[in-house]
Amino acid sequence: MDYSCYDKMSTSEMDKLVDGYEFKKITDECKQGNPQQPTPDDIILTPKRKYDDIDNDIYEVENDEFQSNHTEGTILIKALFSYIHDKFLKLNKTYTRPIGFGTWFVDQQGGLTCFTKEIELLVYLWDVTHYSEKLLNTVITPIPPIHLPPQHSIIFKFVPTSISFDELQEAISDICQAKFFLEEMKGSISNKSRHIRLDLASKDEMKKLLNSGVFPLNGQLLEIKEFLAPPQVLICQRCKRPGHIKKDCDGHFDRCKRCGLDRSQDDHQNCPIKCHHCECQHLSTDYRCPIIAKFRGDLIEELKRRPELLPSNTQLFIPIDFRNGGKNVINSIRTNQIPLQTSLLNSNSIDWPVLNPSLTTAKGNVSTLHNDMIQEIKALRYDYEKLKADFDRREAELMNKHENYKTKLSTMLNL
Repeated sequence: MDYSCYDKMSTSEMDKLVDGYEFKKITDECKQGNPQQPTPDDIILTPKRKYDDIDNDIYEVENDEFQSNHTEGTILIKALFSYIHDKFLKLNKTYTRPIGFGTWFVDQQGGLTCFTKEIELLVYLWDVTHYSEKLLNTVITPIPPIHLPPQHSIIFKFVPTSISFDELQEAISDICQAKFFLEEMKGSISNKSRHIRLDLASKDEMKKLLNSGVFPLNGQLLEIKEFLAPPQVLICQRCKRPGHIKKDCDGHFDRCKRCGLDRSQDDHQNCPIKCHHCECQHLSTDYRCPIIAKFRGDLIEELKRRPELLPSNTQLFIPIDFRNGGKNVINSIRTNQIPLQTSLLNSNSIDWPVLNPSLTTAKGNVSTLHNDMIQEIKALRYDYEKLKADFDRREAELMNKHENYKTKLSTMLNL
């Protein structure tokens, strides 16, 4: 039985699973003599990070079969955590929280779909070798997500087309012991080069690659950069408009993202695609929509003007369409802080009060200082790369001399 259909489900179909619509449909089919029972000894686990907003509306479904499957799922989830507990804590020694999913449910095929916000647990379950083949006489068929979170992703930038995908994959497998996934980034492919994304389970190996800054392959140094996720737009799951969530929406019904009509009526799996925002031939949540693109651009411009809104030690990647010839990263810099003044009590302290420095001047000074620091870092980086290249050259010369001495010595011994 194929359990991969959940990956192809739309948001409306997943909502129907939650509110019980699909379970009621299955029950009605069983009553009409067309039962399609899932295999009780097969189960699917799909751990994923949950990015969508969670509704407060909860519907109770009175279904004996569903309650039975839920009970079996609870037992299997407990058995899974009991199986991975010791190995998981051994790999994640600093993890102190209880092990568990944020939420999970039994889908219409009888599989378990699990969500978690814990990156450590997601990375551990991403590796299918960490599962047992059977739990309580139940065959486990895990289907993990394709990609890891950005914290475990790096990018090989401008990889020449002369270097094949298989060559890079083989070179990475030689130095990385943990599981990894390599994929070419479609939007970066050109005639000369492309970017390649690497998802790596080991945090230590990823830091080692990032600290090196380059990856040697076929006599070339490939540039390595940290993967920065672009700013995501918050889109309501009811009206499909940006800027708010479903529980704050004043819409009267849930719109289909394909045609814009009420998705609780009729079948919306094959309905015509027509955005109800701009009447164009694309989904209403597509970034090509002018409404979504304008909101996204306004959000990025606001973050450019007020980077202090970002959490500390945070960077956001700016898409090419919104750079306007500027930098491609937004940093969380606190630029609106005014230094405190301290005055000493002396005979001249009461003559004229000290004027507070203007906020514009403070911002200008901080901006100038920031630019100077960037230039200094670039200069140090250049010197470092130059010294590293010189070191590699000398090391290669010493290795050649060493090999020559070995050859001469072996020749003399053979005489």
